[in-house]
Amino acid sequence: CLEGGAEEFLLKPVRLSDMEKLHPHLLKSQQFIDNKSKKSRKRKAISPEPVERSTKTRGLRVA
Repeated sequence: CLEGGAEEFLLKPVRLSDMEKLHPHLLKSQQFIDNKSKKSRKRKAISPEPVERSTKTRGLRVA
């Protein structure tokens, strides 16, 4: 496993005591993933230009 690039591994059979030791580590990993996904959901800032000056309406004539 380590030769293949794994940072950590579990030996089989997995025991409940082994999983209990890993529980705090797994919670930290999940919190990191949750925080990362919250940051990516933020909206982009709105352009300070008024709507009539945005690039979408430049060059259009108003009747």
